[in-house]
Amino acid sequence: PSDAPGSLEQVHAASGVLRRMVALDRIPVGVIRPTDIVVLLVVGASYEAVVRTVSHLSKRRSREEVGLGTQLQTVRYEAALKRRLGASAFVETSKLERNILRKEKKLVQLADDRAKRSARVSYGFRNAAWVLYALVFLTYYGTPILTLDGIQIETGDADASPTERSEGYLRGMLFPLTYVGAAMRFSGYGIEAAHRLSSISPLVVVWAAQATVQKVSECMEV
Repeated sequence: PSDAPGSLEQVHAASGVLRRMVALDRIPVGVIRPTDIVVLLVVGASYEAVVRTVSHLSKRRSREEVGLGTQLQTVRYEAALKRRLGASAFVETSKLERNILRKEKKLVQLADDRAKRSARVSYGFRNAAWVLYALVFLTYYGTPILTLDGIQIETGDADASPTERSEGYLRGMLFPLTYVGAAMRFSGYGIEAAHRLSSISPLVVVWAAQATVQKVSECMEV
């Protein structure tokens, strides 16, 4: 058909814009602070690693609990054997059953103590996380870690300003976080208004490191 060449050109143009939108070529960076990025990644990853390690240890059964569980299984087995003997082993069976009850009660108490200890650890780390976020926020207040350069971004809207281009590009990269994450929007507070929506804040870098360690640890647990 006569309109085939034009359609082909439109397809190539659209694919070129799409490649740039999804950052297959390169990210149009205007300002970047590589040293701060590394520091923030180390801080976030280290904190999350400590949280994961300590939380895992707090949920593990103690040696006493493990040993008591083994003893309980043994006593239950012995009691089952005595019951088969009937009335002739009634006294010994009664002693074993009382022993079972004592051990079960002790196990329940140890499990409750472990659950309370794990809850205290989780509560402490939640408070520590808020302190960490506050320190990062105050230390880098008003300082973006990465800012996009809208001049390098090509869009289908020729009338769009560089700021609008960079904002749209970043929204596409971080979708859907930029729409559903209230924390994401708050993290840029203090950054110059003209660059707030086209920049990545220090807190986002810390959260990214934490999320990465979290996912890796979850894979290792599976």
